[in-house]
Amino acid sequence: MTDVKIVEDRANPLLRRRELRCEIAYDGPTPSRAEVKAAIVKALGSNPETTVVMEIRQNFGARVSDAIVHIYDSKEAMDIVPSYIINRETKKEKQEEKKEAPKQQEAAKEQ
Repeated sequence: MTDVKIVEDRANPLLRRRELRCEIAYDGPTPSRAEVKAAIVKALGSNPETTVVMEIRQNFGARVSDAIVHIYDSKEAMDIVPSYIINRETKKEKQEEKKEAPKQQEAAKEQ
């Protein structure tokens, strides 16, 4: 579904991270940040807790998007990541948990 091609891989020892520029080819709608993150983690074998999707750019009409991804050496090195970017990633997870909670309650009532 989602093919990831690493266009540029640059080490930044001062900020203790790798900075990647990727091309993401896909069928259907533009992949979400979570899907891009999962594809990068799978392709590189990096830690999902220290991988941050900074930006996804889509060219109109093309089935290829450009993404900027940072892979940090540790959680402590992630202190420089702006909170709004971290919230973008966790917001989707919280929404999914809220959707699953009523389904679990209904299943418990049926039993």
